[in-house]
Amino acid sequence: MLKTTTTPAYLTTQPVVAEFPAYRIVAADLTREFQYGEQFAVPYESGRYGTMYRMYTLGSVAGYAADYNEDPTAAVEQARARGEELYWANQNSTMLTAWDRPQETFPMVQYGDVIRFAGKQFFLDKANNNNIVLVELPAAS
Repeated sequence: MLKTTTTPAYLTTQPVVAEFPAYRIVAADLTREFQYGEQFAVPYESGRYGTMYRMYTLGSVAGYAADYNEDPTAAVEQARARGEELYWANQNSTMLTAWDRPQETFPMVQYGDVIRFAGKQFFLDKANNNNIVLVELPAAS
């Protein structure tokens, strides 16, 4: 999974929620399927600066295995046998740079939203240390 600075076409048509020199936050289209490695922003209220955003990246055991040329099916089976989570969202790190970078665009989701990812539906729940838990919802029948 290579991180690219090219803005996906679907984000260019979404309404802008907030804009900063380093990144732009747009309204997420929650009807579309999120992809492995896709990044998104979650708003929070800071004590000094008002509304700010934490960025997260979606991950999965199968996607990670595929990235490293391993068998995704075997990786999922092994993770299940160990009782490990199969899907997650990692909080992205931040850095200051001494050079210009292209502005990045992130869709905004909020705690309590339901997203589609890897053919399933997940409820975005708060976890400790500003993390997110993807709570898998039962399949609609």
